[in-house]
Amino acid sequence: MPGVADNMVEGLTTFGEKTQNTALARDGAGVLKQVLDAYEGHIGANEECVLAFPAMVIRPDIRTEALVAVFPTRVIAAWRKGAFKKRTESVVIDRGAITKAQWYVSRKASTQGATMLEIVAGETHTFALPKGDAKVADLIRETIAPTA
Repeated sequence: MPGVADNMVEGLTTFGEKTQNTALARDGAGVLKQVLDAYEGHIGANEECVLAFPAMVIRPDIRTEALVAVFPTRVIAAWRKGAFKKRTESVVIDRGAITKAQWYVSRKASTQGATMLEIVAGETHTFALPKGDAKVADLIRETIAPTA
């Protein structure tokens, strides 16, 4: 019986296959090792991870690498926070509550030129996407909110 880690690896593998970028999927696997506990606390062993990819969480209090995973009913992003005593933090976004999912190239000085993903579901969640072409950003957006 597959476990949470196996399902997450399947999501990363799907990302690597669809984008033809296995290096990014391997980067995501490195982040997964650090934040697996967040996913184990939110999902069951039988929940399918549709897509998982490395990103950077962008918040007023932190900018750090994260792993974003898309499940049939929700999107979960997890990251490590803290300088000395690192702790895992996460956000769970109900896919049914998503009113907008879009990507854009940032013009802000702090993120100039980065491809940003913005998910609005009551509150706004912003992630810097892996470098790549628009097809990768479109794939991610369409997977998160197919009807957006």
